[in-house]
Amino acid sequence: MFRDFAVHDFDALRFVTNQEIARVYADATVRAFSVYDRYDDADTAVATLTLADGALGLASYTRHNPLGYDVRMELFGSRDSVVVGWDDQAPLRSLEPNGPPLHPAPHAMFHDRFADAYAAEIATFLDVARGRMSSPSTVDDALEALRVAVACNLSLRERRPVDLSEIP
Repeated sequence: MFRDFAVHDFDALRFVTNQEIARVYADATVRAFSVYDRYDDADTAVATLTLADGALGLASYTRHNPLGYDVRMELFGSRDSVVVGWDDQAPLRSLEPNGPPLHPAPHAMFHDRFADAYAAEIATFLDVARGRMSSPSTVDDALEALRVAVACNLSLRERRPVDLSEIP
């Protein structure tokens, strides 16, 4: 779970906050899809992420949302609260009596949710491959996101917080 797709969120959190992730505590379970048990994986997971400056992040993951594909980042600070990834197709259902209705066609998969981002990514990749620009994605960024995922797996296995300094 953490190396599969949470790794992208770890990378995004580092980018958005301009902070390194210093410590993690993770937990996970299999709630609906027993196939993940066979591979020592999970279909539902959470992680508490402590950033280098002491800020906290909470991440939650599930491999299945019956209402559609949902991914967003919510940031709560001392001066503002914002959300990235919230749009009219977010597969959320309000329980408030006068809440907004669920969109009739919420995002079904990450392919359609991120179609514009994938097109931009391919265009950038082609520019890099053609020598028109250097890659905006560094090996160091990828390695740091992977280290966070590995730390989450260690935390899950050992049932304890893991400092990123423990992960080479």
